[in-house]
Amino acid sequence: MAENGDPSLRWLARRASTDAFFLGKAFADYQAMQGIDDRKLAKILQCTIEAVARLAFCRRPDDQAAKFRQEVQHIAMFTSCNAERLVQLLREVAAVASLREAGSEASSRGLLVAARDWRSSGKPAERGAAEKKRSKRKPKE
Repeated sequence: MAENGDPSLRWLARRASTDAFFLGKAFADYQAMQGIDDRKLAKILQCTIEAVARLAFCRRPDDQAAKFRQEVQHIAMFTSCNAERLVQLLREVAAVASLREAGSEASSRGLLVAARDWRSSGKPAERGAAEKKRSKRKPKE
């Protein structure tokens, strides 16, 4: 976004794409998930590339807030983009972020439990009953 022109505008665009406060971060996440560029994003939102750049600098509405749709509608009117598509994009980005966060927490908890079991016993955690039975079977000759 804003790759041409004013260096300070380029700096702001980079900042907006890394700061969750701005829509630019949601756009960067969506573009990474979908493997698309600014032109394709503009097509999805049914607006111009310049409108996508302006959108990027807008505050990202809280998708859990009661006024979420109303805020998105207001932002969409400001930039002449499709409000429904913007809502869908923001919901998708939020859902994927939530799933990643939940998966990361679950994975971390599992690692911590395994590490705690290892530490307290001084050896790896016990194998499951099915695994014990398999290892006790005599090999066929």
